[in-house]
Amino acid sequence: MWKTGIPFREIASHGLTVSRVCSTYLLHEADISKFTEAADKVIQENLGEGETNLKRIRRANGFSQKQLAEVSGVALRMIQLYEQRQNDINKAQASTLSALAKSLNCRLEDLMEPQIAISN
Repeated sequence: MWKTGIPFREIASHGLTVSRVCSTYLLHEADISKFTEAADKVIQENLGEGETNLKRIRRANGFSQKQLAEVSGVALRMIQLYEQRQNDINKAQASTLSALAKSLNCRLEDLMEPQIAISN
């Protein structure tokens, strides 16, 4: 697990590829905190790009947003806002996450978006 809570298996999908790590090799003599700052910056820049976990899982289950709303009982507009990142799914009510997870046959945490806390 990366220090920011992202599983190592997901780090490359957030932009911290082997080539990006190698490109920061000039930091090899620096304190490890310099590398982690650079790595976190790459990850943070890529977090807002691409599909949300909710959208990816919904599509994998073959649901439209409307179908998911009907099956889960969660308002269509809420699903849209979570998928557009206009509402933070990590701050959703437990009952909302539970209904979505049950409808999508996944764990609540699978719907959550990784959060990076970059220290200064």
